[in-house]
Amino acid sequence: MINGDVNDFLDGVYNLQEIVHVYNGKKYFLQGYGGLKNHPCYTLELQLWEPECKIVWSCSHMSRLECREDYLQAPVYDGKTFWEVESEMEWVDF
Repeated sequence: MINGDVNDFLDGVYNLQEIVHVYNGKKYFLQGYGGLKNHPCYTLELQLWEPECKIVWSCSHMSRLECREDYLQAPVYDGKTFWEVESEMEWVDF
């Protein structure tokens, strides 16, 4: 991972933090929410911000760990998984 530590990135995914990153010239935004008393389900969502704006992937589970595991296994980066592109991915700030 360029400009960041992969373990910190994965901690951020687990903690549903907002994460901006770039892969293959495309800017992505990953965020999660939920786990509230009246809404116990967690949702993790990956959006493509540039060159266009759209939701690329989303999942909902009763645990943050399940959301993170689904994200890691989903082929959301040009048909590749996180682990297949991690070394080429750049973690950027807003």
